[in-house]
Amino acid sequence: MKHIEEETLEQFILHPEGMDAKTEQGLRAHLDHCPVCTRTVEFLRSFYADLNTLRYVPGERVDRFVRALFQAPNIIPLHPFVYQPDAEPFDSGYTTILAAMSVETARQRFETVATLFSGREKILVQVMHDRESDSFKLYVQSDDPRKRSYSIVSLPELPIELVTDQRGHVSFSLREDLRPKNWSSLNAVLHTPIAEVSLSERELHSPIERRTESGHVLSLSLVNGVLTVDVDSPEPRGPKVTRVLLSSEETQSRLVMLHDETNRCAINDVPEMFVLRLYC
Repeated sequence: MKHIEEETLEQFILHPEGMDAKTEQGLRAHLDHCPVCTRTVEFLRSFYADLNTLRYVPGERVDRFVRALFQAPNIIPLHPFVYQPDAEPFDSGYTTILAAMSVETARQRFETVATLFSGREKILVQVMHDRESDSFKLYVQSDDPRKRSYSIVSLPELPIELVTDQRGHVSFSLREDLRPKNWSSLNAVLHTPIAEVSLSERELHSPIERRTESGHVLSLSLVNGVLTVDVDSPEPRGPKVTRVLLSSEETQSRLVMLHDETNRCAINDVPEMFVLRLYC
């Protein structure tokens, strides 16, 4: 039996008025015969009931200290979330499976293993373990789509950097021996794009230059299917671009590090239409 996508189940629970009658009728009929999707619906209902009572402490003292270390505004430190019942409510209209605190979680398919946040930027990041597939899902929550779409989440204690999709979601696997002993103590750094450029392969028949909204100048050339990207910063002492993400509808996003000395990178197998995003 094919299961219903998690995003569709979320819409059914949160915004059923936005579904057409035929879709809703088919979904309800599926739930009558599918215990897996029914358990997911029950979990989501419990989760969102808990999320409505979630409150947090911004942690401004810690954020001020970290701001001195990270000068680029697009580099956001994330700290372990600490539940504080007397703090101000976290005001967010964005919906996703985040900060689940239900006592029923242990009996469900998904287990929350880490919750991180930035009080200054009002961002929540949730890492969940899928017991059935033994894989993980990471969700970035922010009312500002620029802080969740195509963001890079660096976990210094783990040998991975994760790139979210347009919704702020990413799935990943991690070998047992690489998993942290204490997920709840994890810190992370969120890199949001500072600029993006849409390109097509036909534009690259000869080398071109593009100036981005951040002031960086991209020198681009495509030779034998290899795209070379040079990045010049607008200010010698300004935030330095360290990563380039190539995204397209045809292929999976690819993250490439710039060479420290040359500010250059090379990307193979470039699709016909793509977007380049820059990160500090």
